[in-house]
Amino acid sequence: MNTNKENSDEIRKELEGIAPRLSKIEKVNPFEVPDGYFDNLPRLVSDRINEASTAHRAAVRTLTFRWTAVAASITLIAAFAYIFNNTAHLDDNMDLAQLDIEEIADALVDEGAFTVEEEDLIELLIMVEEGKQSATEEKESDTNEIIEYLIDSDIDLTTIIDELES
Repeated sequence: MNTNKENSDEIRKELEGIAPRLSKIEKVNPFEVPDGYFDNLPRLVSDRINEASTAHRAAVRTLTFRWTAVAASITLIAAFAYIFNNTAHLDDNMDLAQLDIEEIADALVDEGAFTVEEEDLIELLIMVEEGKQSATEEKESDTNEIIEYLIDSDIDLTTIIDELES
């Protein structure tokens, strides 16, 4: 069985046959790691993560503060607008509260609140009459359908009368 050294020699000889220049390059690692690098690596990584996390938190806090300030400003503007609009209506209501009922009634009569135009009244009456006529026509239609049904069904007239009386 071949050992590692024998395998290594065979590979080297095969490499010399395939690529003679490549086989003459020395096997030296040109890179060096500072002393204690891997001992300090976890601490360095966690420090960088904490720095990035801190920067992210600061950005989030800034954005949150800005959005909170915007929301508070909008709420204050809406509250002032609501109070301003309702204050104007309260003054009107207070003026009405100070008036007598007679004064309010006189004001309504003066403004024409109780006047009815003749044309509006005529239109209303026409609509009411049309509604009555259509209801009467529907009743007559229903009655005619019932009579036709009874005639077609050949029901005895005395049976119908007895049913109506009971």
